[in-house]
Amino acid sequence: MHRLWVRRSLRAVVRKLLLLYLSMSPIALPIALHAQCSICRDATAGTSPQMRRSLRRAIPILGIPAVLLFCGILFIAVRRDHAE
Repeated sequence: MHRLWVRRSLRAVVRKLLLLYLSMSPIALPIALHAQCSICRDATAGTSPQMRRSLRRAIPILGIPAVLLFCGILFIAVRRDHAE
């Protein structure tokens, strides 16, 4: 009985964290889109404005596979938890 209570409370916490993450994403996304790591900034310092603009557009696009991979693993983990 104790295990069942722990699983239910863990599910509730995961749901609340996911809801918090999804609700905060629209706020944080514009900030993240304009961010650049120092290596990228230094590498593009001597390049043309078109090259810098292209790199700024590419950074969020390169983040898409990482986010999809994270969401996929999270989905599998939650689904597996429901099966038990």
